[in-house]
Amino acid sequence: MTTSRKVEGFWLGSFMAGVSLPFKLRLVGRLTKLIQAGVLNTEIAHICALDQIHDAVQAAVDSSIAGKVLLRISDA
Repeated sequence: MTTSRKVEGFWLGSFMAGVSLPFKLRLVGRLTKLIQAGVLNTEIAHICALDQIHDAVQAAVDSSIAGKVLLRISDA
């Protein structure tokens, strides 16, 4: 895979519902290795604490912001 290629809006939900548990486990293992190697990644625009939910929602709907908006559930 080259750095110029990307997948947007790709959801595995319906695919994963139709495959076996052993296949899912192998897939997660492969994806984990690719993420750790830096082959797969995602841009993170903001990380907000749960008490900043309003700011997180505003950022998520702002089309000028590129990247994911994440909620941090705890300080850990």
